[in-house]
Amino acid sequence: MIPFSKVQATGNDFAVFDSRNISLRQFSPEKIRFLCDRHFGIGADGLIFIETENSGTMRMVYFNADGSEGEMCGNGLRAAARYAQQEGLFKENGVFG
Repeated sequence: MIPFSKVQATGNDFAVFDSRNISLRQFSPEKIRFLCDRHFGIGADGLIFIETENSGTMRMVYFNADGSEGEMCGNGLRAAARYAQQEGLFKENGVFG
């Protein structure tokens, strides 16, 4: 089983994965498309991977539902920030990029 959270941000929904639990390398574009499929997978507008560093810095890696890596997704960033806040990942003066 792969742990994830489903997070919604202003109408878009995302499957969020924490790098503390799973490696991004386990996900091929085909697997991402399958997971985002609304009939056979999780069903999501995209997948988000949150990578954390001991310094408190976090990085969001976003994939579109078609399996391609996205450069930026505003609603995805909102969802990632919400997840990180709920999970207590923010440290004082932490940076999310």
